Amino acid sequence: MKRKLLKILVSVVAVGVLIFCNSYSERAFASQNNETGDIPIEIVNKARSQEKALKAYSQLWNSFTKDEDGMVIYPEEYGGEYIENDCLYIELTDISEETIDDYSERCESLDCVRFVKADYSLNELEQYDKLSYELLQQYSVVSFGVDRKNNRYEICVETNDYNEVVHEVNKMGLGDIIHVKSSGKALLCSTPIIGGYRIDKVNNTGSFTACIGGYYNGQEALLTAGHNNEGSPNFYRSGSLIGSVTMQRCNTVANNTSISAYGDFAVIALNSNYNGTNTIQSSSGTVVSITGTFSSVPVGTTIFKYGYSTGHSWGIVSMVNETVVSYGNLYQYTVRGLTRSVMQNATQTNAINYGDSGGPVYINDGTYKLQGSVQGFQLPQNGGVNSVMRSSPIYYTVQAGFTPKTY
Repeated sequence: MKRKLLKILVSVVAVGVLIFCNSYSERAFASQNNETGDIPIEIVNKARSQEKALKAYSQLWNSFTKDEDGMVIYPEEYGGEYIENDCLYIELTDISEETIDDYSERCESLDCVRFVKADYSLNELEQYDKLSYELLQQYSVVSFGVDRKNNRYEICVETNDYNEVVHEVNKMGLGDIIHVKSSGKALLCSTPIIGGYRIDKVNNTGSFTACIGGYYNGQEALLTAGHNNEGSPNFYRSGSLIGSVTMQRCNTVANNTSISAYGDFAVIALNSNYNGTNTIQSSSGTVVSITGTFSSVPVGTTIFKYGYSTGHSWGIVSMVNETVVSYGNLYQYTVRGLTRSVMQNATQTNAINYGDSGGPVYINDGTYKLQGSVQGFQLPQNGGVNSVMRSSPIYYTVQAGFTPKTY
């Protein structure tokens, strides 16, 4: 029998939010590692306090039907989700008691979930991807996707084409549902070699950051970014060959919307002299052990990354399932399914930059779980430091056959 909500909750419908949870109660978090390094303690505590909300989201995400490619098929009433004040907010176009009971059960009735009335379903909003691809043929579109927290669609475009795209959207009467933003270019994080921790491409033509060890086709393997690997499959570490790319994905066909357009990753088959591990670099030269993966994270999740160029940084997820158009050394890439986060570091310098590509992106909800790998960044329009990071969720890599080490 479904768990019934308290009838008193009905009285809050008028303000647009239904709450079926008690206020969040903090608990002691057990962590594998007590280090915090250069991370402010409030950031560490914030990440760990999201544990219950992330657990509820994981249960919800796992309850959704997947198609033959492993892609989520969202229910018609589902409008999205985000984390705020350590609670998971679920947006629904239908907030009837029956629907809320259903979603409460999907989340195992955890006491950190709230419901919000949505104007549009995710399925409705994602239909504007088609329009974005059409605009991409004529204008300098940088990225596009659903702004889940605000329940609308977002198109980012370079400044020189901003007014034209706004005009096109308004001409179609879509100004209320589509938000056009002026944006800097989207850039990839691979780079000609600079100093620091890295793995290098053949003939010193560029460098990446290793993400995590694992297995592919039963063989020891290492995960990194996929872009700019065409034609140069060998990778080196401190001058020694470690292996060659055996599987790579980073879409170069602008109008491709199939599963092959999702994610930016490469799997390096390691030679017998090297073994991958589940340990990753963290703040202040320390290492932590990855004990699991988190296939998908909500907007509002506190997230961390390490790249050999800029080191450790942390931030908040601001968009999921974003499509990004960026330029590498060889091709224009149009990659779907990326996660956007706004990052910072202890020195208030660039939190993401060239050379960080492939680096581990993870959460800490009491243990360390891999979210994915660094894909790229976006230049600020008016100077300042680089803070907008894109990451490629580990989910697409796992669907393609890579098994990360989590022990």
